[in-house]
Amino acid sequence: MANIASGIKPLTLLEVKDLAEKEKKCVIVINNRVYDVTKFIDEHPGGEEVLK
Repeated sequence: MANIASGIKPLTLLEVKDLAEKEKKCVIVINNRVYDVTKFIDEHPGGEEVLK
């Protein structure tokens, strides 16, 4: 991961999951990037369950 800023520790998937649950956010991880999709849940054509 050459693009990680110096001194910043990458999060594990478990850490991302725990933080998302704590903050009551819906996030997805794609190619080691975390996206907060919370505000788009209602707009998703497949519904909320597809994103969870």
